[in-house]
Parts: sequence; structure tokens; C-alpha cells
Amino acid sequence: MLWHFLRLLLITAVLGLAAHTSAARAEQRAAPHHVVSQCWAKGALTESLSDVAHQPQRWDCSGTPYDLEGERTFLRYDLKDSGTQRYFATRRAALEAVHFLTIDKDGTEKRTTVPKSQWLNSSYDAHLRIPITDVTPDSRHVIVALDKASHRMLLDGAYLTSTEDADRTPTLLLLAALRGLLMMPL
Repeated sequence: MLWHFLRLLLITAVLGLAAHTSAARAEQRAAPHHVVSQCWAKGALTESLSDVAHQPQRWDCSGTPYDLEGERTFLRYDLKDSGTQRYFATRRAALEAVHFLTIDKDGTEKRTTVPKSQWLNSSYDAHLRIPITDVTPDSRHVIVALDKASHRMLLDGAYLTSTEDADRTPTLLLLAALRGLLMMPL
């Protein structure tokens, strides 16, 4: 009896893991290309995004942890050939404001501040997505300024993406149904 229970438990665990792994791989293949920041800087609220963007000595690209002592934290994203990234995604947190500076390959700069009313909460995780309207195929850099960032996880999980949100509902429903059917005999 105990052996039968352990065998069913092991089969359920293996099949659940296999289903979860295959679903994760399918999502990974279908996921949009994300651009992560390699460099960051800190500064005061009164500093211009353009001034900070053009001071290479200010940027820390060494991989050291973010320092939240400044009033404003700057993240630099190098777009290269990654396409048009339309959203800035990060963990939900208390922020005063988010500002964007987009620099095109010809040197044109566009500055935008997105009000909180336009921030989009993710439907499946603890992220929010903020639309970036000035990114074009000619854009090469995006500088994001976060006013009064409250914790390091906000910065660690930040990235640029080309889609608003991935719909994982069908995958999660299938996984839940499979696990439920396998657990029912127990």
C-alpha cells in the first residue's frame, strides 16, 4: 500500500515537472526579446537626463549592486539591433516618477515623463509595464530615470520589452488540470 502511494506520488511529480518544463520552454521560445540594463548611475532630482547620459565617467557598468542613496537612479539600455522596445517593465513599487530619454543613431534626443495613470499592471506577475512612446527602429539608447526608487529588486528586475504582457492563462490552466487529474486518485 505504501509502495503504491509512493509510486503514484513519484509519477505525479515527474509528469508535473515535465509539463511545467515543456510549458516554460514553449513560453521562452515565444517570449519577446528583452533588453536588460548593463549600466547604472545615481544622481539628484535636478539633474538633466541628457547631461547624465553624456558623462561616461558617471556610469557604473562593472556589475556592482545598485546604490539607492541618490534621489534618482538612472538605467542605460543599449538597443543595438534589438528592434523596437515599446515598454519598460519592472517590479511594482512605490515610485515618484519615471522619465525616459531616447537617443537615436543620428544623435536626436527625445525626453518623456510618463504619468502614473499610464502605468500598466501585469496580469500575471508582480511587474508593471510603462509605455515608451519615443522608441523607433533608429533608437540606439534608452535612459530611464527612476525618482526615489525604494528597493534594489525594482532595479534588478527591470528590462525593456516589445510586448505589453504575455498571456499565460491557457498554459497555466492546462498545467492545473493535468496536476489535478494526476492527484485525484490519491
